[in-house]
Amino acid sequence: PVSFEGPRRLQGLIESWPLRQLDQGGLLEHLGNLQMRLRPCASIHEYGFPGPSQKSVSLQDYFAESSLHQGHVIFENDFQPVHRRLLGAGLGFEVPRILEKIHSTPVFSAGSAHTGIGFHRHNEAWLAQLSGRKTWFLLPPGSPRPPILPPWWYLQERPPGLRVCTLEPGEVLYLPANWWHATWNLDDFTVAVGWEGGASKSWDLTMRAVANGDIARLGDGFAEVPTPQMVALAARSGHAEVMRWLIEEDADLTLRKDAAPAFLSAAR
Repeated sequence: PVSFEGPRRLQGLIESWPLRQLDQGGLLEHLGNLQMRLRPCASIHEYGFPGPSQKSVSLQDYFAESSLHQGHVIFENDFQPVHRRLLGAGLGFEVPRILEKIHSTPVFSAGSAHTGIGFHRHNEAWLAQLSGRKTWFLLPPGSPRPPILPPWWYLQERPPGLRVCTLEPGEVLYLPANWWHATWNLDDFTVAVGWEGGASKSWDLTMRAVANGDIARLGDGFAEVPTPQMVALAARSGHAEVMRWLIEEDADLTLRKDAAPAFLSAAR
């Protein structure tokens, strides 16, 4: 697992992904008709989650009509239809081994040129650039939050300790917890995927397989008793087949006292 002390720009981690082989046309072929929520660039950084959205738009229309959506990005950091679509098409983004502990919540980011997100911070995370270039502005945890400005302005009035890097397609940025960061999309078609950390720091291989919806890996030498936590994760991630498999492996799971929160989660 990664043990970097600061942000790192990493190369050679995602070349084996089938998702990495898709160009703009291929990405839109698989994802273009999905409705996704527009997030306003001016305020998305104010929330500890993606925040409110004004409306939804298909990924195809977002990029085809970028002038109509200027000042907005598409950003999801939870298990959403885009994540399930990629898994269903065999395009799930496998977590690189050195980042295996950062696996709690999937991230999907898309933006047109001259869009971005202001300074914010959260759990450690990593993001892999699939298409287009994205510039990152980074400040260590002890720094004060910079004033709200278009991210590129920080190149002219640099806060003390500012680090800047531009991620090219095929590269991955590792971001430690609580580092302030802002982003700016440089190209007309910019797409990235990754994961945020959190509870996954203590997950074993089984929990990671549940998060990935990987029944084959679950069934390969599965020896432990399924836990309510596994079922809750399967429910949150929308992996109904995994949840059904876990319940069938332990017929008494639904009767155990500690299973209630998991099945409440599944009901939602």
